[in-house]
Amino acid sequence: MTDLVHLAETFVFIFAFIGLATLLLRLRILGPAMTRKVVHIGVAHWWLLYMAFIVSPIAGMAGALVFVVVNSLSYRLQVFRATEDPSPGRNLGTIWFPISLSVLIGLEMLGLVTRWQAGVGVLVMGWGDGMAAVVGQAFSKRPVIVFGSKKSAVGTSAFVAFSFVATAIMTGIFVPGLSAWDIALRAGSTAMFAAWVELATPFGVDNLSVPILTTLFYVFIASGPLAGPFAAALALNAVVGIGAWKKEAVDASGAVVGAAVGTVILTAAGIAAYGLLAGFFVSSTALGRIAGKRRGPSQVEEKGSRRDAFQVLANAGAAATASVLYGLTGDSLWLAAFATSFAAANADTWASELGVLYRKLPRSILTGKEVPAGASGGVTPLGFLASALGAAFIGLLFAASYASLADARIEWGLIALIASLGGFAGSVIDSLLGAAFQAQYRCVVTGLYTERPSTDGKPNMLTRGMAWFTNDVVNFASTAAVTIVAAGVYAVLR
Repeated sequence: MTDLVHLAETFVFIFAFIGLATLLLRLRILGPAMTRKVVHIGVAHWWLLYMAFIVSPIAGMAGALVFVVVNSLSYRLQVFRATEDPSPGRNLGTIWFPISLSVLIGLEMLGLVTRWQAGVGVLVMGWGDGMAAVVGQAFSKRPVIVFGSKKSAVGTSAFVAFSFVATAIMTGIFVPGLSAWDIALRAGSTAMFAAWVELATPFGVDNLSVPILTTLFYVFIASGPLAGPFAAALALNAVVGIGAWKKEAVDASGAVVGAAVGTVILTAAGIAAYGLLAGFFVSSTALGRIAGKRRGPSQVEEKGSRRDAFQVLANAGAAATASVLYGLTGDSLWLAAFATSFAAANADTWASELGVLYRKLPRSILTGKEVPAGASGGVTPLGFLASALGAAFIGLLFAASYASLADARIEWGLIALIASLGGFAGSVIDSLLGAAFQAQYRCVVTGLYTERPSTDGKPNMLTRGMAWFTNDVVNFASTAAVTIVAAGVYAVLR
C-alpha cells in the first residue's frame, strides 16, 4: 500500500510539470517546442522519486506503463498540448520515454543493472537531450540534418556537457572512494557515447535508445578499463568525422556512423588495425577526387561522391564486426578476416574510381556485352588492374603495420597474402553480384540506363534486378562473403 501511495505522489509531481508547461504555453511565455522540453527535463526526475520512495520495482513498472497509455491517448487526442510535438511529422517521443523506463525497470528486475545505474541513463536523457534542444534552438544558426533530425554543434556540445554533469554527480554519490579522474573518465565516456547515440537515432526514438543504451554502456564499458580508450578513440574519430564532412567526403550521416566504426576498430583492435581503415578511407577518397575531376558527375550511379551511413556500413561493417571478435578473443583469425574485408572494400573502390577512366566502354562480367560507364557489373582491364592494386595496397599496409609488432601469434605474412588475394576476389564477386542482381532502371527523363530509383521525384522504370538489391547491398554482401572465407582459409593454413 505504501508503494502505491508514493506512486500516486509521483504522479502529482509529473502532472505539476505538465501543468506548469501548459500555463507557460497559454501565457505565450514559451512556445510548444520549449514547453515540451520543460516537461521532458522535469519528468526525467521521476526516476529519483522512484529511487527514493518506491521499494518494489513492480510498482515502478506499473507507473511507467500507466504513462505509456496516458501519453498514447494524449498523442492521439492532443490532451496535453504542452507535451506534444508541434511539427507536422510528429514523433512518438512522449511514448518512447516511459517505454524506456519500463525496459530499465525490467533490467533492474533481472539483476542486470541497479536502480541508480539506470538513473544515469534516465538523467542523461533528461538533462542532456533536454538542454541540447534548449541551447541549440537558442544559439545555433546553422543546423545540420542527420537522419531526418536537425542537429547542431552547439546543441551536441550542450548534450555532452549536461550529460557529463549528470553522470559525474550520480557516480560521485553512489560510488564513494573513486578519484576525481576516475569519475571524469566514467562521466566523459558516457556523455560522449550518449551524444553519439542521440545523433545516430532517428528523431523521437532517441527517447528509447538513449536511456537504455547509455545505462548498458555505463555498466559494462564506462565502469571498466575501456572507459579511457573508448573516450580517446571517440574523440579522435569525432574530429576525423567532422573533417571528412567539411571536406565533403561524407555527408552528416556518414560522419556519424564513420566515427562509430572508427571508434569500434580503434578500441577493439588497436592502432595498427585502425591504420588499415585510414589507408582505405584516405586512398579511396583521394582517388575519387582525382578521377571525379576527369570524368565529371555520374548520371548512372545511385549516389554521389559523398558517402552516407549505408555506404560506410556496406564497406566497413564486416571489418568492424571482425575487429570486435578479435578484441574479444585475441585470435588472429579475426585479424585475417578484418584485413581481407578492407582489402575487398579498397579493391572495389579503386576499381570503380579508376576503371571508368578506361577509354573504351566496359563490358558486363557475365555477358561480355558493352554497358554504360559506371554500370555495376561492368569491367575493364584498367578496372581489374586497379582492383588488384587496391587489394595489394591493404595487404602491404597490413604487413608494414604488423611486422614491427613482433607478436608471434600474428602470422602477418600469411594474413597479408590472404588479404591481397581475398580482396581482389571480393571485387570480382562484387561485379558478379552487381551484374546479376543489382537493381537497374531506365530514367523517365532521359530514357538512359541508371541505378537511381527516381529522377526529379519521378520513379524510374525497373528493368533488371531487384529494387532492394542496391549497390550498398552488393558491397556488403561481397565484403561479408570474403571476410568469412578469409577466416576459414586462415584457420586451415596457419
